[in-house]
Amino acid sequence: MGRKCEQFTDADFIAYIQGNCAPEKKEALEAHLKDCFSCNVRMEGLKKGGKAMMESLPAPKVPSDVETQIEKAVMKRFGRAVPFFSTPFWIGMAIGILLFLIIGFVVVSLRGLDWKPEKPITQTQQPSNLLTNQTSVQQEEMKKILERLKSTEEALEKERGTRIERETEIEKLNNLLETTKGDLESVLKAHKDEVEKFSNEKQELSETIKRLQADSDAVKGEKDSLVAKLSETEALMRVLAEKLTEEQATTLELKKQIEDLKRENNKQADELKGLSRQLSDLRSMLRTISDDRLALERQYCAALDVDGDGTLTVGDVDALLRKVAADDEIRYNKALDLNNDGRIDVADALRVMRFLQERKNR
Repeated sequence: MGRKCEQFTDADFIAYIQGNCAPEKKEALEAHLKDCFSCNVRMEGLKKGGKAMMESLPAPKVPSDVETQIEKAVMKRFGRAVPFFSTPFWIGMAIGILLFLIIGFVVVSLRGLDWKPEKPITQTQQPSNLLTNQTSVQQEEMKKILERLKSTEEALEKERGTRIERETEIEKLNNLLETTKGDLESVLKAHKDEVEKFSNEKQELSETIKRLQADSDAVKGEKDSLVAKLSETEALMRVLAEKLTEEQATTLELKKQIEDLKRENNKQADELKGLSRQLSDLRSMLRTISDDRLALERQYCAALDVDGDGTLTVGDVDALLRKVAADDEIRYNKALDLNNDGRIDVADALRVMRFLQERKNR
């Protein structure tokens, strides 16, 4: 990790992923990510970690009838739901029946004003008194009925006020329900937006993972080829090492042989020096012998050259033979008998001629 990589922390990468990074920081980070492979890998790791954390969180389950459930819960909490056959229901039924009976009784009483007695009134009776008594009774009954109606109206007013209050509370609850519904819709919308955002990020991460997987496969292929080449190189190195070992062993043997040859050469050189000295001695001896031989040959030729012309001819031989025969035939015969056959003949003469010819050629 270089110095530029150390300038950016994990918090900067997380803010960049969530879109909460400052513009200057974002530009610097994007410029750095274009050139730094390790920071790209680092950011991909943070994305994978955030994705794993989000996937580990339990997803909220929203039922389809959430609005109905909320409405029932609110009504149940504030006691505004009036079920059938409950106490308020029976009270309302009783009030209705009572009103029906009172109204019926009033109607019947009003019809009773035309009442006629079964027996005709005699003249001795006083109609005004009877009418007054009947009217007072009816007035008392009307007062009772009016009192009952008044109490019923009061009860109805109370019930109406209670109903208005209930309707007001129900309206408030409906408004609260609408507000709660709007809040829930906004929350659900925000949740959907978050889910879409995370799904988009998931898709981007999957594409990035695929791209990295492709790069990894390519790198793996290159690595396999390099490993194969390395194996081949190692095999060649082993073969070369074996050959080098063999060559080193051969070189050591050759060095030993060279040392032996040097020793033999030195020995032979010493022997050759000795032989050279012997050869020099032999050459000097040969020169001495050849000089002695030449001197003897000269003496011999001078002895044979009777006429003194420097060449040995048949005349010299004949003269020499005559001289030998005249002076000391036996001694000269021994000197001239070159082939040691006991007699002097043409072969001895030819041998002398051949010797003289060889001397001339030299």
